[in-house]
Amino acid sequence: SEYAGCFFGKLRTYKYKTNELVKDCSFAIADFSTSIAYAVLYKKAIMFYYTDEIRNLSYFDAIKNYAAILNCNMYNIDSLGDESRFEIKPVDLKKYDDYKYAYLTSKESENTHSKDTVLSYLKKYSVKDAENLYK
Repeated sequence: SEYAGCFFGKLRTYKYKTNELVKDCSFAIADFSTSIAYAVLYKKAIMFYYTDEIRNLSYFDAIKNYAAILNCNMYNIDSLGDESRFEIKPVDLKKYDDYKYAYLTSKESENTHSKDTVLSYLKKYSVKDAENLYK
C-alpha cells in the first residue's frame, strides 16, 4: 500500500517486507488482506480486528469469514477498554491446512515453483491447441 502523510503517526512502516515480517513474528494482527496467506503458510496465530467504521463496509463479512474459517478470534478495537485482554488462540493446524489447500496451493504443486507449474501445463498443448483455447 501507499501511505502518504502521517497515517500511522510516529510508527515506522515497511514496504515490500510482509513476507519477512510475518515469518519472524510471534503472531499477526489482521483485518482484510491477502497477506493473511503468509500467516497461514508460516503457521502464525492471527488475531483479526475491525472498527465501528469497518463494520459498515462491504469487506466486514470477509473479515468474519477469515476468522471463522481459520478458527481465530476477532475484536472490535473501538469497543475495548484499557482493561481488555486479547486472547490469541493457538494455530488450528487442520483449519490452516484446509485454507492452504482450498485457496493457496494444491498438494501436487505446493513444492514446485509457479513457473514450473505453468510451463508444465503449457507443454501439454500444441500451438494449435493453445490458439483454439482463445477463440
